Amino acid sequence: MADLNYFIRTPTISVGVDYNVKGHVDQVIGIFSTHSGVDVESSMQMMRRVRHVNDKTCLVYVDAAIKDLPATEPEVKDWICNQLDIVTGKVRWSSTLKLQFDDANNLTILDDLYHRMYCEVMAKKHLSMNNFRSRLIRRMTQAGCIVTGRGDKLPRGHPIPKELKEKEKEIAAAWHQQIASTGAISPDEFKRLSRGTRELDSDQRASVHRFALMRAYNVQEHGTITEEWVRTYDKPHEECYGNLMALSPSCGPSLRSCLEVMQQREDLDLDDSLKGPTTADAHSRLERSRFLKLGYVVDILLACRFEDPFATNEVPAEDLKSRVDGI
Repeated sequence: MADLNYFIRTPTISVGVDYNVKGHVDQVIGIFSTHSGVDVESSMQMMRRVRHVNDKTCLVYVDAAIKDLPATEPEVKDWICNQLDIVTGKVRWSSTLKLQFDDANNLTILDDLYHRMYCEVMAKKHLSMNNFRSRLIRRMTQAGCIVTGRGDKLPRGHPIPKELKEKEKEIAAAWHQQIASTGAISPDEFKRLSRGTRELDSDQRASVHRFALMRAYNVQEHGTITEEWVRTYDKPHEECYGNLMALSPSCGPSLRSCLEVMQQREDLDLDDSLKGPTTADAHSRLERSRFLKLGYVVDILLACRFEDPFATNEVPAEDLKSRVDGI
């Protein structure tokens, strides 16, 4: 317990503070101190490193499931590129990844964003050994430390979120430009490519995305799809528009009938998912159910006496408020 003396000077341990781009690493494990300059070390080294923390703050990143973490240089590079593919749709700025070995044959990643991602994975790997994470938190509590819950946000103006937001903007701009400039595909090609989206290269994925956008908005002229148009009408606006269209008169004679059609489709999908080895897929489908979410929308529309989500008739604000309050 001698090594816990280093933590006594650290009265608060935050659990699950996360500054990652959404989708890169969902939840990360690690002990990071704001001024120590240490990114990742072995379990014992991380415990001892706290004596060098200037601001007496220690962060513990916690994850419920740990499996198949990369350890070698090729595995790490593949993992990083795969995470970028998931987030960016295979935008090829991942080619800027720079790797080198130092004298001790330890992997060093030069790019700052990649470096943090790699260190997070290695910290997660170290803390997963011999159930170190739970033992550490238990011993911290026994030593008088306070274990706090996950914080939703870092302090306003923190440099890390600022930097990552700029990265996200660069990624989004590159993706929108690629969608706008990619070639058009036929409906048959779209069906064929949509069956295996994980195996598509960057241009194919952009073509599929372009076709889906044009179909969602019923756009016929390919010249309409400019970079600015994609930036304006891509997600999340596409999802909102799709939900409105699902309740439009073209899908049924009334709002309730549109909901019934939606429920029938979801029930069929739910029956198929329940045939699997676990119920995880069924639970996931229920959480994403459009029928349940749009049911509230229909209640509000009908209470406000709208039979069409695209209706143009005007109703005084006070009348709308009283009708919604009466639901």
